[in-house]
Amino acid sequence: MSCRLCGDKGVLRIRYHDATPDDYGVCLCPRGLRLRASLDALSAALGVPAAQLGVVEALLEAHEIPANLLGPVAGHADIADAGRAAGGKKARL
Repeated sequence: MSCRLCGDKGVLRIRYHDATPDDYGVCLCPRGLRLRASLDALSAALGVPAAQLGVVEALLEAHEIPANLLGPVAGHADIADAGRAAGGKKARL
């Protein structure tokens, strides 16, 4: 296993502290990047509503994503901006 965030699955479940339904984040690792090509198809394959599936950088805070996954794809400022745009939900992994 090389991805500490998703365990090389490409997708991880994000559970919130409040009663908010779980979200599913598509990782920044190589497998996750391949899955990003069609989030609608992935949503259907996982049986997850499209509204609950997104990219991890929009669902998690920068300190929750291992630094080795942050590179040219997303930086800390981009992730912080995405988090604010997502309503600032707090997640637990």
